[in-house]
Amino acid sequence: MTGATRSTIVAFVVAGLCLLAPVATQAATRYAEPNGDNTATCPETDPCDIEEAVEDATNVGNGDEIVLLPGTYDTATGLAVHGLDITKNVTIHGRPGEPRPVIRLNDGAEPTVEITTATSATLRDLRIEAAAAGQVGLADTSQDLTAARVQVLSAGTGVLLGGTSALRSSVVRSTGASGAAVRTINGADATLLGDTMYADGTGLHIIAGANASTATGQNDIVHGGDKDIKMDASGAGVGSATLDYSNFDIAKVQLALNTELNEGGHNQAAPPVFQNAAGGDLHQTSASPTVNAGVADVNTPLDFESESRSGTPDIGGDEFHADTTARHAAPNAVAVGRCGTAASACRLKLAVEDSAGSDDEVVVHAGEHDLTSGLAVGRPLDIHAAPGPRPLVIGNTGASLVTFGIGTPGAMLRGLAVEQLGGGVNSVGISTIGGVTMDRVVAVTLFDNAEPMSLTGGDVVKNSVAFAQGDSTAAIFASGTGTATLRNVTAVTAPSTASDGILVQPSFAGTLTIAAHNSIASAGASDLHAAALDAGAHATIEVDHSLYGDTNTTGP
Repeated sequence: MTGATRSTIVAFVVAGLCLLAPVATQAATRYAEPNGDNTATCPETDPCDIEEAVEDATNVGNGDEIVLLPGTYDTATGLAVHGLDITKNVTIHGRPGEPRPVIRLNDGAEPTVEITTATSATLRDLRIEAAAAGQVGLADTSQDLTAARVQVLSAGTGVLLGGTSALRSSVVRSTGASGAAVRTINGADATLLGDTMYADGTGLHIIAGANASTATGQNDIVHGGDKDIKMDASGAGVGSATLDYSNFDIAKVQLALNTELNEGGHNQAAPPVFQNAAGGDLHQTSASPTVNAGVADVNTPLDFESESRSGTPDIGGDEFHADTTARHAAPNAVAVGRCGTAASACRLKLAVEDSAGSDDEVVVHAGEHDLTSGLAVGRPLDIHAAPGPRPLVIGNTGASLVTFGIGTPGAMLRGLAVEQLGGGVNSVGISTIGGVTMDRVVAVTLFDNAEPMSLTGGDVVKNSVAFAQGDSTAAIFASGTGTATLRNVTAVTAPSTASDGILVQPSFAGTLTIAAHNSIASAGASDLHAAALDAGAHATIEVDHSLYGDTNTTGP
């Protein structure tokens, strides 16, 4: 037999063996939203409800990633009456930079989230609520759990750990008098890193039985109204806790036979200071002894709200960042906290839409701020660019990209570029209901029927540009009643289009005026177009020291 023939036979054998080898199943990414109605693959464009996304025995496989979109998941929106059972080795998480999904159950007999037949699971960027007396929020009785940046609120035990588990940069609050923030049970080997465990009953409760129950912690706040740390042992297993760079009161530690507390040399006993612990706000204040008292840990680079830990980190799940009257927005930011500094910046939508009554400005940092849904401004905020390059707000929404709604008279938009990528009669770059000031704003639309700016009475636009590339539109469209003012504004449409530079169209029988000073209007159709379409309506364009050509009037 020749060498070539032998090689051919070997090749056939190898090919045959390859055909017989099992094909590895590729892990999938599945999406869930409250009241989702997909019942199979759960794509991002058509998510499932949470039970289908996580518990579907046919379509969920080990290694799958399950993304929970923002919202509340309860029995009214697709959560099973038994809560959420994790049956496969999956990762479940919210999306970076978006409001935390809330998983909520009110049933004292069932944990809100429980690892059942899975051998391991990873959870992150979630809020879990257990509302019934004695109820467990997150339960892992014997498997391997990694939970990071999880917020748990329970009327019983917040987190129950029984396997080889890790809890990182999390905040757990138990309001039950006999409950615990974190409880480890027989067989547990738990690692607690950068957590806040706060309870009306016991902060950390370790229970050993026939097997050991251990917890190793660093950078942890452990506080209980009754006991900070409590240990019990009912068998041959040893109950033990090893803590360093942590905050607890040794006078509130209760040991039992066959239990032990091992302290490092860097713990502290002075009580932590929170914003409003009684009201559930476990953010630290600048006066807390836990601030800058921890030790750097590569496993916890972010706090429970994904805010950065820098320099000497704080003890606990929350890293102190100043809460100022300004909120900061940065592209692709992951923080979901108070957005009070550039270092703790949020994404633009969260910075604007979650602003509180004490917030009066949003500082928008340079870069491209992509919006998958419109930005709804509901307060009189001053939204402006940070010093440096002009930030770009961009998106394809099929509606207004930036909307100033009820409650926004007095709001300002300064130094931003806004680009609407969608087309159609409802596609607008910036729309207002009046009383908004825009300064140094560039608004652009690219497709037919899409308006860069939609104004009404009381608006003031200055030192700005509005450009419409598409047909059948206007660079600046004004409706409603009252007077809108333009100062040093350029309103331009593509010359080849049947579009207007400035179109004024009052609502019904109202009177609407555009007063333009030192401005330019140039369009493919009419540079200036006053359209009073309803009986009794009056549309006026007052022009002073401005450049324009063709004008048009329409109406009775």
